[in-house]
Amino acid sequence: QILIYRHLSNETVIDNHTEDNNENQIWLSDILNFSYAPLRQIFASLENYHNVKITVNMAIDDSALYSVRFTGNEPIEQVMQILQTVTEEFSYEITNNHISINNP
Repeated sequence: QILIYRHLSNETVIDNHTEDNNENQIWLSDILNFSYAPLRQIFASLENYHNVKITVNMAIDDSALYSVRFTGNEPIEQVMQILQTVTEEFSYEITNNHISINNP
């Protein structure tokens, strides 16, 4: 399954489509695609893509894997809100270009 957030319609959809792609992210046409990726890897990619610094102040379960796709047009605030809602594993605070990840 893959979680898709559609920015224009402001809807979140779970798609049963699976991909035989070993890459956990694809940066084509401004699409960020994560297939079975741990949060740590998603955060690292978001840091690079959105040019922000993400500091994780909590333990992260690297065995929890997530599949999610962003079009790249979503602001980082919206991306973080979606990840927080879907994973229910963290809270966050954004200050300028710095994001602190904390216990819920």
